Amino acid sequence: MADPVIVQDEQHKIVFLNQAACRALGTTVAKAAGTTVYDYMPERYADRVWKREQIVLDSGRTIMHVGDEFLKTKYGESVTTLSFLDPGTHQKRLLSIIKNPPLTTQVLPKVAPKSDERVTARPRPGYPSEMHEILEGGIPLGIFLKNIDNRYLWVNSTFARMTGFEPKDLNRDQPEKLL
Repeated sequence: MADPVIVQDEQHKIVFLNQAACRALGTTVAKAAGTTVYDYMPERYADRVWKREQIVLDSGRTIMHVGDEFLKTKYGESVTTLSFLDPGTHQKRLLSIIKNPPLTTQVLPKVAPKSDERVTARPRPGYPSEMHEILEGGIPLGIFLKNIDNRYLWVNSTFARMTGFEPKDLNRDQPEKLL
């Protein structure tokens, strides 16, 4: 996903960030784990964000917040926050998606080719192993990939648990089981 995504627990502590959120916040998933909004923004803004997050947790309603110029410039155009029940732990979680983060907060690659250097194509594995591990077991959201014929190509274990199937039961040979 191109937009930054942040997952928090009921105490508002970060439990997961996607790669875009890591870039936007200038951190890693490991370093961000257990931190809160107070670790990333001034207290007066953090207080407002915390209150909105609590409203989402208490009510279960999704909230979209468009901040003032400071928030737009520093963090992004808007933030949509929703609650969900983690199927693995049965705990409430918050999911926040930041729309249009500013380019200035995104970290550039540490190794960039020189302007006259040619980059040769490398063979790509089916799934990069780190991303596959995160998608398969490290994210509390059910994820699936389908082709244009509406056939499942891949599902993560969370999606399979949510539907009551095993991942192998939802492969491309048996696409109609959920329909």
